Amino acid sequence: LGWTPAEFLQRILLWFRRAARGELHDPRQPVDPFFGLSTLRVVVPASVLDRPEGVELGGFCPVADDPDLITIIPASEIPKGATAARLLLMGYSVPPERMTRMRKAPRDLGGLVRILSERGVDVVSDLRGRVRQWAGSEAKDRPRLQGMLAIVVSMPVVAPNGDRPGLVDLRMFVTAATLGKVGVALGVLEADLGDAAASGFVQAIPQRDPDVEALADIEPRWPDATRGTRARRCWSGPEP
Repeated sequence: LGWTPAEFLQRILLWFRRAARGELHDPRQPVDPFFGLSTLRVVVPASVLDRPEGVELGGFCPVADDPDLITIIPASEIPKGATAARLLLMGYSVPPERMTRMRKAPRDLGGLVRILSERGVDVVSDLRGRVRQWAGSEAKDRPRLQGMLAIVVSMPVVAPNGDRPGLVDLRMFVTAATLGKVGVALGVLEADLGDAAASGFVQAIPQRDPDVEALADIEPRWPDATRGTRARRCWSGPEP
């Protein structure tokens, strides 16, 4: 640094003055400024947050030589022969809240569950219901249960002074484990160690209490929400 100790102290005092006046952060600062890094680029239809009933979404790699680009479309429209792992999306919107403090993004699904629970979103109950709907014992159910779970969180942007500029900050969290293994941790599925279930998993009878601490690791992603599935514009990387 080219600053003297006195100049450095002046900068610290200026930082505190600006923070006290609410001028330290950009008005478009997201409500939960997570720090993280991901090379994966994801094109997500904006309708994913509407969570239409009966429509299963999935992700595939549309460009063979660019495995880090994933497009989200209805699972029924995924081209035959697509080799990329399937992504099963769930969308959540949290209520607006002024930014509190900067923090690292959660590194496991249990951490994300705790953060969203603080914002009034019951992820575990919803996940248990969704996994029960998605699960099956037939061979056609295997690709779904071997796919990864992707949770998209919509966070309305609130300025430090309380104004709402009408912007929405999106974050995606992708599990490292398959949907079937997540279902086992949630207590609604059991791994089939024999040959009874072609999918590799069966419904847990009776259901067990979820083990949140055993839930899969996750990786934060920065998706691009688009209005159409043909769009190829995407953005990813660390927050500036």
